[in-house]
Amino acid sequence: DTVELILFHLRTSGFQGLTLAELAVKMGIFGNRLKKILNKPVSAGKILVIDSEKQLMVEETIFAEVIEKVLAILELFHRDNPLKAGLSKEELRSKLYRGLSQKFFQSVLANLIKKKEIVQDGAEIRLAGHQVALQADEKEIRRDLENLFKEAGLKPPTIKQVFAHFPDVPQSLIRQVLNLLIQDGQVAKVSEDLYFFVPHLTLLEKKMTAFLQKEGDIDAPRFKEMSGLTRKFSIPLLEYFDRIKLTIRVGDKRILRESRKYSVRGLSWIMRENLKKTSITKELNLHSLRHSYATHLLEEGLNIVTLKELLGHSEITTTMIYLHVAQCKHIEPHSPLDILYSRR
Repeated sequence: DTVELILFHLRTSGFQGLTLAELAVKMGIFGNRLKKILNKPVSAGKILVIDSEKQLMVEETIFAEVIEKVLAILELFHRDNPLKAGLSKEELRSKLYRGLSQKFFQSVLANLIKKKEIVQDGAEIRLAGHQVALQADEKEIRRDLENLFKEAGLKPPTIKQVFAHFPDVPQSLIRQVLNLLIQDGQVAKVSEDLYFFVPHLTLLEKKMTAFLQKEGDIDAPRFKEMSGLTRKFSIPLLEYFDRIKLTIRVGDKRILRESRKYSVRGLSWIMRENLKKTSITKELNLHSLRHSYATHLLEEGLNIVTLKELLGHSEITTTMIYLHVAQCKHIEPHSPLDILYSRR
């Protein structure tokens, strides 16, 4: 049977798949004749076209195998890291088969997102049913950690001092809870050794901005004087402001980046504080605004190719994720001739 032989060749090729040209050589069937034979198995889902531009195809069981591995990796990750929201896309891809193409990977993610088995939040992937749920003792650790940084002001303890503050708690758990505070926008990592309470950083950022708008530049001694901090804190903070693109270093001085008004941390804090005034219970972040923006554009009729360019996606499959939430207007099928003659 010709179709069975085609499926055999595709199974043998594994996740690398075969292009239409490669399959034609193996089968000795070319052009429209081969395309006609492929119509039925493609329509039935036995063959999946991973890359329409390259006409790259894989067999359904190979695709299903990769899907199962993605789900298994995520399940194991959530089991070992219950306090982490999700796994980064790049790390997930690295745990799959070596040589797996970006197109294949994106197709698998799009398939799982469409079936609501996984959720993509920014650059992180998680199982749809996963929620970060703290146990009673972990909630207490979180409260104590948050209060520790809140009360410390702009002179927080080093990570070693944090560990010493919780002598009976494993350091790995402290780091997980700390990462959760970072994800929630309560704490910001300024250096490998120092973490700050975000509202304190936001106020310092405003003070720094006002100073630079008035004076034009600032060096390390003047920042130390302005903030009232020792070098232990002032130098990492100056480097942090450079890193979040609030300032740019010119020689031994810093100047304000002209296009920068708020840091990502600052905006996250503003968004979180305003969310408290609403009845919204869903977990949201700055990326949610980008997601809403894209969804609304689709609902207003913007074509998906233009949206892809606007969002800066390299793959159309990434943009297609927004289609499953967009409430697009249903348009009945019609002929262009109907429009043409209606104008006359």
